[in-house]
Formats: sequence, C-alpha cells, structure tokens
Amino acid sequence: MLFVMSVTKIASTASVTTVCRCLGTILNRHRGPILFANRTVSFYTLFNRRRSPPSLHLMTDRQRRIDEACRGLGWVFIMVGVTFAALPLYRMFCESTGFGGTTNVAKALEHIEQMNTVPERLIRVRFNADVNSSMQWKFKPVQNEIYVNPGETALAFFTAENPSDRPIVGISTYNLTPFQAAYYFNKIQCFCFDEQILRPGETVDLPVFFYIDPEYVNDPQLEYIDDMMLSYTFFESKSNLMLPSPFDPTNRPLLKNNNGTGESSKNGNDLVKEKRQLLEKA
Repeated sequence: MLFVMSVTKIASTASVTTVCRCLGTILNRHRGPILFANRTVSFYTLFNRRRSPPSLHLMTDRQRRIDEACRGLGWVFIMVGVTFAALPLYRMFCESTGFGGTTNVAKALEHIEQMNTVPERLIRVRFNADVNSSMQWKFKPVQNEIYVNPGETALAFFTAENPSDRPIVGISTYNLTPFQAAYYFNKIQCFCFDEQILRPGETVDLPVFFYIDPEYVNDPQLEYIDDMMLSYTFFESKSNLMLPSPFDPTNRPLLKNNNGTGESSKNGNDLVKEKRQLLEKA
C-alpha cells in the first residue's frame, strides 16, 4: 500500500518523537515501498536487512587471487630456468648453424682425411685478440694472419700472459666474420670455453687447430670473399676454482668438473704438443 505524506505537515503538527513513532508504525504495518517527494524507497529492505554469511563469490574471488599468485610464481621459476638454459642452447644453435659468426667444431679426424684440398682458392685468415676491461691478462695473436686453402688444416697460436701478482682464471669466447663464412670454418680443437689458469708472471701459448670446409668454394654468397677474421675475447672466471691437491707436485689450482671433484688444468704448452701431434697424424 502506498502512503503519500507531507514531511512539512507532520513536522508542524507533532514533535520529533511523535514523528518517529508514526514512521515506526507505518514501517511495521506496511512493508511495501513508500513514496516520499516522488521517490520510491523500500524502507523494509533498507532497515530490516539480516547479516548474511560470506557470499560464495567472495570465497571464489579469494581462490582466484591465490591461483593468480601461484601462476605468477610458476612463470617466475620458468623464466629463471630459461635464463640459465639460454646460453648453452644459444651456443648449440650457433655452432650448428654458424649464426652470429660462431664456427663449427669438428668431431672426428676421419672427415679431415677424406677432404680434398682446393688449391686454386686461397683464403686469408686474420686473427684478433681482446680482453675484458676487468681482465688483467695480456692477450695477443702470435701471427697476425695466415693463408690456407679450403680442405687444408692449419695451426695458429695466441699468447696469454698474467702480469698481476695473483693467479687468474680466464675463459674465452670467439666469433668469425663475415658471418656467412662461419658455417664452413671448423675448429678441431681450441682453448675457447675452457678455463685457463695462469699463475703470477706466467705466459702460455694457446693453439687453435682448424680447417675450412671445401664446400666453401661452392657457396655463391662467398664467391668473392677470400678474407675472414677470427676473434677471441678473454674474460676473468672466478667460479669453479678449488684449492690445489696436496698430492699434486705442481701445486696448481684445480677446476671443478660436473660431479664436483677437481681436476688439474692443462698448461697451454701441453695443448701445443697435442695439436702438433694431431697435425703430424693428419
């Protein structure tokens, strides 16, 4: 039932207490909407609410936030894993495709023995050596350049010196330009990505044993390219260093391998002897 009231009339004929009692009586008897100044208000619904238990949508919203937090943490762990795996995966990709000037690494000497040298094509290979700004080594190529035919093996040397007063562990990266030629440049063995330890004042020769695949001459993109540059950059490596073994007569630091044990690092001169033996066999 609708009641049309004049608030001004009630206030002029009765006290505030009387007005409140009248309103209470109306609200108790009539639970429908009441019209005040052309506005419909459901006072029963407004003043007679009952406190309801937590609604289902609030619980669902809380669970949704928990699920979103779990998904966020999951993505964080995934991205951290991808970050650690990115470098070895990228290195494998570059070595298999020659992308970014990364050269291939020969896996067997049988392929070298079966190669045919291309004497009518002579390639000049230039060498460049750099060190990181925080690296205290002196690093340079022994020879600035060499000439080699596709299908022919070659041996080059770099010299590293530690002029500081402390042992330094170094590790190097490499690339070759132009990038198109990197796919045909194969290193049989070199010092790249291997940690090298130099004691104070020590100098070593670091060899690079390589060849250029004979298919180089069949690539139309390399028809007029007879010049390439092999560059190495040394960085200081401060991890994976162990104290020398008490049973090691050379008293050289040890490098941790994958199972956590230590093994003596090879001197660069020992690597030179190995490369020369490989040259004699090839």
